[in-house]
Order: sequence, then structure tokens, then C-alpha cells
Amino acid sequence: MGAVVIPAVAQTGSATTSPRDLRDQRRTEVREMREAQKVDFEARREELKKQIEEQRNAVKENFQAVREATRVKVEEKREEFKTRVQAIKDERKKERALRVDDQLSKLNERWTTHFINVLDQLNNVLGKVQLRMEKAEANGADVLRVKTAIEAAKTAIGTARQAVEAQAKKSYSVTFTSEDALKQAMRNARQLLHRDLTALRDGAMKNARQAVQNAIQSLRDIPRVDEESATSTPPVATSTATTSAQ
Repeated sequence: MGAVVIPAVAQTGSATTSPRDLRDQRRTEVREMREAQKVDFEARREELKKQIEEQRNAVKENFQAVREATRVKVEEKREEFKTRVQAIKDERKKERALRVDDQLSKLNERWTTHFINVLDQLNNVLGKVQLRMEKAEANGADVLRVKTAIEAAKTAIGTARQAVEAQAKKSYSVTFTSEDALKQAMRNARQLLHRDLTALRDGAMKNARQAVQNAIQSLRDIPRVDEESATSTPPVATSTATTSAQ
């Protein structure tokens, strides 16, 4: 009986994706990725805005409580001052003393309120810096220096808030022992208030401003900080897949 020869059968299948199809696919992937990043970024921005608003409200309530307590204390001292001023015979001196005493407390209140508002603005700016930093980090940038600067700025703002609250608690009632000493006593009270406000402005407040500026500058030092990731589609070569079996 002769041998049975079974012929070999070769099957070859091939699938080819054109460069245009690959480019279109890549563009779709990039577009979807950008949309996802945009959604994440918007969600994070809203979350951060909410955090900043909650913090601002808490600070405002606390500062309002401090100010109300200070007003009570200032009013008590003002009544004491009015009693002492009654001993002054010169009506013009008496009126001037009362006016100066009132001006000093109002001036301190006005400036401490201004400082609190400035710190709120700095905190808002820092929030925007943080958002841009997070976006840059998502795009693969090295943001370590920015993170460090942001934390330093947060600390500086917190320190400044404490200093402003401490200043808001102070009262500057004019203290005098005699009518002849009244003029110098008013001058001393003015100088003390001016010295304290200047020290706050040029100390903790200036440090907070500089710390936020440092955070801004560290963000600017990142090349193309606001550039989107995957902004271009690389050239695509022809891809051919061939399978064979014998």
C-alpha cells in the first residue's frame, strides 16, 4: 500500500492599519485625555474655592468676635477717660482730648480691618498659584520648589493673621496725671499707635506679601507651566501584523 502524502497547507492572514487611522486614533485619545484633565481641574478648582471661602468665613467670624470684645474694653476705658477729663477746666482741651481718644481707637480698628482684607486677598492669590501648580504637576513638571514656597506662604499668612488679631485687641486710651501733662500724653498715645501699626505693616504683613510673591515666582520658573500635556501627535509609521501557520 503506497504512502499517503498529506500536503502542507499554509494560512497567512494580515491586518494593516493606515497611518491616517492611527493618527485619528491618537488624536481621539489626546482629546479624551484633555477633556478628563479639564474636568478634574475644574472639580479641584471648585473644591479649593470652597475651602478658601470656608476659611475666610471662619477668620471673619473670629476677627469679628475679637473686635467686639475689644470695643467693649475700649468703651470701658473711654468712660474712665471721660471721667478724668471732667477735671480739665479748658473746654477746648477737653473736647480735643475726647476727640483724639476716639480717633485712636477708630484708626486702629480701620487699619486692622484693612490688614485682614489684604491677607484674604493674598490667600486667594495663593489658591490660584496652588491650582496652577497642581496642573503643572499633572503634566509632569517638577513642582517641589513651588510646593515648599506655597507652604511657607501659608505659614506667613497665618502668622500675620495672629499678629493682626493681637493688634486689634490693643487699646490706646490717653493716660494723664494732670492738665499740663495731657498734651504730651496724647502725643505719646499717637506715637505708640503709629509705631505698632508700622511694625505690623513692615513686619508680619510684609513677610506674608513676600512669601506669596516667592510662591508666584517659583511657579513662573517652571518652563511652559501652563502648557497642556500631550499637545502634539507624533508621526506614525505603517504597522503591519502578519501571522502564519503551517
